[in-house]
Amino acid sequence: MNTAFALAIDNQKYITTVRNDWYVLPTGCGFHPTSEWAMPAERCGQIPGFGDVIGTTTIEEDQERARQILVEAGYVDQDTGEPRLDLTLTIWEAIERDAPAFSEDLTAIGVNVEVDSQMAAAAYTNWAAGNFDVGVHTFWLSGIDPDITLYEHFYTGADRNYNRYSSAEFDTLVDQMSRTVDPEQRKQLAWDAMELALTDVGKIVVSHMSYMPVVNARLRGFMPALNYLSAYGPQNRYDHVWLAE
Repeated sequence: MNTAFALAIDNQKYITTVRNDWYVLPTGCGFHPTSEWAMPAERCGQIPGFGDVIGTTTIEEDQERARQILVEAGYVDQDTGEPRLDLTLTIWEAIERDAPAFSEDLTAIGVNVEVDSQMAAAAYTNWAAGNFDVGVHTFWLSGIDPDITLYEHFYTGADRNYNRYSSAEFDTLVDQMSRTVDPEQRKQLAWDAMELALTDVGKIVVSHMSYMPVVNARLRGFMPALNYLSAYGPQNRYDHVWLAE
């Protein structure tokens, strides 16, 4: 079922209709596309749900395959013979505007979704307890070190591993990567771990934020930060920024 859900999501439609094209496609397969850890496209495209992101498949082809998966699994409307599955989608109230895009994609493959918008405390409590069918939450810890992303979201027992994904093989890869100094070897281990998690569909990565600096024409002495530092980087600590006359 997880594979069917991954195939159903139209990432570009979400970015365009919900995020007004300010976000970017997850072409790095879990790692931010601008990061040195971004997975090669040819490898990323082999993971379910990323074919349309990379361009090796279309969303129409992916959604048709998703419908076939539902039928093969026995989720069929007895009257029509079409795929049919009923679920509740738990979403954090702050991003409830995201719900229609995901509901439409799931409806396209035969999954009927009842949206349950919850305040942050309730949503995160329910996710942490595994008390949900499917869920949508925001903020992805990208950073510049794969330890953060891989551990926080997929490692057995991690706080943000909301669907309780657990794989001894994945945990071993992350442990090996964390003990490895050689940057190329670390990268290969990171890709192996991320590919395993996304193939198992620990989570479906839909998009990444793309920060765009917008400043007043009078602003002087300000240097924009790299994308992943824009919210907390050194540009917020400059004491020589001023407004020109």
